[in-house]
Amino acid sequence: MSPALARPHDGAGEPCLILARGLGLPPPLWRQLCHQAGEARRHPLDLALARGHITEADLLSTLARLTGSPILKQPPPPAAPILPEEAFLRRGYPCRYHGSVARLVAPTGILAEMLVRRAIDGDLPPLVLTGEQDLLDSLLRRHGPAIARQAATGLPDELSARTLRSGPILFAIGAGLFVLVAILALAGAIPAALVEIALAALSPAYLIAALAVLTAALMPSADPLGAHSEQEVSLPEAALPCYTVLVPLFREGNVVQKLVRNLAALDYPPERRQVLLLIEADDSETLSALAGFALPPGFLLFRVPPGEPRTKPRALNAALPFATGELLTVYDAEDVPERDQLRKAASVLARAPASLACLQARLAISNPGDGFLCQRFAQDYAALFDCTRRGFTLAGWPVALGGTSNHFRTEQLRHVGGWDAANVTEDADLGYRLAGAGLAVGDLASTTWEEAPNRWPFWRNQRVRWLKGWFQTALVHAGKLPLYRQKLDGLSLLVGACIPFAMLTTSLFLPIFIGLALGRMLSPIPLGGTGARQALLDANMLLLIVIAVLTEAVPALVALHRRGWLSRWPWLLAFPVTQLLVSLCAWLALAELVTRPQYWRKTPHGLARTGLPDQRAAQKQSAQAAATISAKTAPPYRAQSPPAISRNRPITAKGSNRLSRAGVSAS
Repeated sequence: MSPALARPHDGAGEPCLILARGLGLPPPLWRQLCHQAGEARRHPLDLALARGHITEADLLSTLARLTGSPILKQPPPPAAPILPEEAFLRRGYPCRYHGSVARLVAPTGILAEMLVRRAIDGDLPPLVLTGEQDLLDSLLRRHGPAIARQAATGLPDELSARTLRSGPILFAIGAGLFVLVAILALAGAIPAALVEIALAALSPAYLIAALAVLTAALMPSADPLGAHSEQEVSLPEAALPCYTVLVPLFREGNVVQKLVRNLAALDYPPERRQVLLLIEADDSETLSALAGFALPPGFLLFRVPPGEPRTKPRALNAALPFATGELLTVYDAEDVPERDQLRKAASVLARAPASLACLQARLAISNPGDGFLCQRFAQDYAALFDCTRRGFTLAGWPVALGGTSNHFRTEQLRHVGGWDAANVTEDADLGYRLAGAGLAVGDLASTTWEEAPNRWPFWRNQRVRWLKGWFQTALVHAGKLPLYRQKLDGLSLLVGACIPFAMLTTSLFLPIFIGLALGRMLSPIPLGGTGARQALLDANMLLLIVIAVLTEAVPALVALHRRGWLSRWPWLLAFPVTQLLVSLCAWLALAELVTRPQYWRKTPHGLARTGLPDQRAAQKQSAQAAATISAKTAPPYRAQSPPAISRNRPITAKGSNRLSRAGVSAS
């Protein structure tokens, strides 16, 4: 932020008053804006823009008349090579216009004041005006290939899944051989003890992962629902940092307008909020849905330049250099975050050490009533976000982030390279890279409501993508464990290695284990009855069964209790069914890892048939807040045209006297 923007503005200067009166802002409203600007440490015209008292078109037309400058929807080309992100952050660049060099500006309040002051002083250079959206569109068109290339390949090869070649094939061959041996054992062609010995060799990893999950789930919680007092979560208005919200969208025409209303209702000063809607340049469905929809102040369409792979993390990487906020979060198309989530995150990060790079909000499912898959999905999410990941953050272990509602310090996110465009579970990968860089992830006691897929094909596609991304993450980071020893203690390193290993191998081999367990229990030979070796193998089998039940049941029951959903516990009894479905998805994911490693299986949204009372209350609160905000920010006065100024030369001091005689004096 420039020093000028950080100072209070009283709005009493001649340029400010000329602009205010030219915009038709009545004196009482202007005085109120100036007072609020002093408290918020913002320019009063920026407050007027953000709160809807004037539009950007009003400011542009007024500034054009006062300075004699043209307004162009298609900005002219740069006069010299530029970096698009720098040009956007500086709100313009030197351009070629009518054969000479001019300055292209997408004005803010402080820039408008400076331009009018220079016009009064008689030293205004040739000027071309444009809107912020038009500036962004122009930069993305002119520099699209370079932006797309950087978004796809900016992360070093050794940290990216795009360089995986033989690893997936070897992993798939190894898994296939294990299954073949297991099938032969079940058929009696080879001794089943061979497979049991292999499982016993893997048991320490399963035991470590299970102990970590149970420890995390049973950590005491002083705030069962994430409640904090207002004193704990509030920062003074002037201390709130600028916040960027990135919203990747693809074929979301049926939900995007509702999403915009939900985000506009967030309780955060609009003048300190930047919302970028990331839409693929050829996504006509989403773009058409927004074509006639008036975006709130601070919302911009970011047309992601064409490129491969077509993934969510590539879109996020493309937009990251254009983020103006000190803090940054990601929301998905169906998200309904609690209204104070940004304020909570800003408060926690302001008081936390710099090593805390990210806060993960708690995700919850809004439509468990849509059927069996959604009921189980809701329990899994509650166990994962209300218990397990929260406990991992408290213990300081590596945390695989969720795909939404991650609240980052923007500079630290840039420092670790952003997201891996080739990883289809970019959230898990980023969590491990943060840990490898010695940066911490914290728990944010705030809920974001999400919609679970309520049909088998959509549920399957989402799980296949998640598991494929976890395979990618495991293969990328397995070779980095020696490097991570420099930043992580031994226990954190061990937990970070065992969790993905246990999850992926369990997902793949659960049917094999169930078959072996049933075969052993139905065998006429009693458990442990044929010698010490068999007794140890039988004991290991029973231990794995106990581990599986406890790691599934304990976090879910604790989370259901904290959410007040304990009456839903009977759905837990169906976990073997969903785990077998997950196993099917794991094999599909492994096959796709070899054949289409970067293919992104799209999950459709807006299909929920039911909702929870908590989530419906949150939606109602957001709708009411959006209506209130709209009513408060609707321009109460129509902007009046300022006196015509000669377009042949800038305002001079003499020109300012003509303004005074016309009734737009600065006194």
